[in-house]
Amino acid sequence: MPENAAVTDLAELVEPLSAGAFRALLASRQPLHQPGAGGDRYAALLDWDAFIDLLHRGDVPHRDIRLYRNRVRVPPLFLRDAGPQRGEMIDRLLAADASIMLNRAEEHVAALGRLCAAVAEQSGDHVSAAVVATAGRGGALDRHYDAYDIVVLQVDGAKRWTLYEDPAINPVPGMPKVPARQDAGPATEYVLNPGDWLFVPAGYRHRCDTIGARSLHLGILFHPLTAVRAVELIVQEMLLSTEDRAPLRVKSATSETVEAALKQRLIARIAALSIDDLARRHRTTGIQSTDNPTDG
Repeated sequence: MPENAAVTDLAELVEPLSAGAFRALLASRQPLHQPGAGGDRYAALLDWDAFIDLLHRGDVPHRDIRLYRNRVRVPPLFLRDAGPQRGEMIDRLLAADASIMLNRAEEHVAALGRLCAAVAEQSGDHVSAAVVATAGRGGALDRHYDAYDIVVLQVDGAKRWTLYEDPAINPVPGMPKVPARQDAGPATEYVLNPGDWLFVPAGYRHRCDTIGARSLHLGILFHPLTAVRAVELIVQEMLLSTEDRAPLRVKSATSETVEAALKQRLIARIAALSIDDLARRHRTTGIQSTDNPTDG
């Protein structure tokens, strides 16, 4: 990859790992820390100044921004104002050691949009991006896990990631949270410096702490196709059908008649499935219940 050029595809994202080795890592869901060769490797995607600039311009809708201080979310009411007041408030919070998260960053940063689209084609997953900026020590969230695999790209500053034992198995968006085992302790600690990346598999509980004055990292989020996701995509189609939205009047007909008609309709939907079409729609259609980005 040329110096100072933005990462554009899966091979460049996971260097020096090969794309094939990374796909095996996705399948095994084992954490991996990969030290970087250069401190500014990811800065061409988005650096600290460009991120703060983006927030000040007011182009980003308030629904995609989250603010935290002392690992507690700051009420977002003032973010509805996209004028100078938003920028002033963000600056004041950063001066008070806060964290800023940007969800759906691929929709707001062209280089991230291109990268996510390319990686989705190459991996088969739905791929999105998040940005986390933290001023001062600490981080945004307390210990938690995410329902997607994450490649963390450290852009600015240093951050300590602590991954814990007893991961939740195959979590998906919208499912009830799986409580941690009471005796589960820290498994591994990783310190990320600029140019490093870290693979955090879905379900691994983790906590982050900034080392130094500030940190900026990018999260490339991999959402795999699952049976649950397939049902979600089928439901999205059914919502467009007046027949599928019709009430099932069990009291006005025999339950056997209603049951048979319902099964026939659902079986017809499943029988018409094309895995290639399903995979394409998965890659290009938004994921529900994914408004929590990677930890900060």
